[in-house]
Amino acid sequence: MENNPLGVEYSSNNTTVAVVSSTGMLSTVGSGFARITAVCGSSSADFSVFVEGVSYNITINYSQKLTQSMIYSNNNALLGNKAMQSFDVLLDGDIVFGGQTVNALEFQRIKPNGSSVEAMYAYYAGHGTNFSVEEPVNGGDQYLWISNFASKLSEVDYRSEQLISRIKFEPGKQYLPEDCDNYYFGDYSYVLSAVDTEHDLLALNGGGQDFKIVRLSEAVKAPKKNVTLRPIKRGGPSGGPITVEETVTLTVSAHDLTSIPTVASFTLPSDAIIQGTSSVDGKIRPEQGFCVYKDKLYFLSGPDMAIAIVDFNGKVIQTAKALALDDDPEDYISLGVSQTGYLEPEGIKIRRGKVYVGVIWPFVGVTSASWRSTIIKLN
Repeated sequence: MENNPLGVEYSSNNTTVAVVSSTGMLSTVGSGFARITAVCGSSSADFSVFVEGVSYNITINYSQKLTQSMIYSNNNALLGNKAMQSFDVLLDGDIVFGGQTVNALEFQRIKPNGSSVEAMYAYYAGHGTNFSVEEPVNGGDQYLWISNFASKLSEVDYRSEQLISRIKFEPGKQYLPEDCDNYYFGDYSYVLSAVDTEHDLLALNGGGQDFKIVRLSEAVKAPKKNVTLRPIKRGGPSGGPITVEETVTLTVSAHDLTSIPTVASFTLPSDAIIQGTSSVDGKIRPEQGFCVYKDKLYFLSGPDMAIAIVDFNGKVIQTAKALALDDDPEDYISLGVSQTGYLEPEGIKIRRGKVYVGVIWPFVGVTSASWRSTIIKLN
């Protein structure tokens, strides 16, 4: 006890990244995130460390069958049993789920074991496809990047998003589109974004086929300009701050991402086999989400859970290829990730070299509109 006279007990929640000795000496082991805790009697303190230095090689084993060890988080019930539209995995392992509720997107932080914190809401924002979390590796506030300024098709379906927004993740908070920090990169009727905080990247998708990648750190500092949007229908008596349905034409102050340098910019050809096509206009759509990681874009499509890969030159280096884990629906039932054998893909994320896909499945016995969410780790 000479070097630890108070008898402080030290621990690391991730010994593959960092370990701490009985005297409090911290040693790094690998790349990633760890939380160090010190306990002395009834008092405790903790802090986070992020170790850089490992360059991850992303490998996807398309032929691998689903096993129990691949199930990162299972049987997650969002508030109101709503269907997840996308997700992200945080540095500490928690998951942020996003889904549609009446006139709003609902974002809920859930631990892998299923315990939850209070949700936050973005009213009249959009469908919820492909949001991402910006999370500084050295700690600090977390921000959601979402598609926003959509038009109402029904009380639980808003589409044709026109701007990207960055909103601070604060449980219990409610946002209107005008309250957000907004971003413009072109006149599109359908926009998506993906964030790779590790490599300081923000990927933007407009109209399904146009892609632009910029530095995240430069995007948040980009100068603003006023943008007049196309008319938007929103609101109604069923829920939310706007109780009478309205059609408005808004002029919004937004960061102008056309004014900053690009890392990459390209348009995918109409015959690029990365996704299904829209039944409305026949154009390619990242229908079940995409992510950016290091120097590539990864696309997920359904219903066969196929993943495609595109480099920053717009070259399709892997056409959409189905994962074999989707081969036998009976496996899903036996592993407890579905009650009927049906899974629907809803998002892909690569975080610290790990590939995650999100799926939803109907939960029998509550209501016909009840869903559960599962996160699968592929490598």
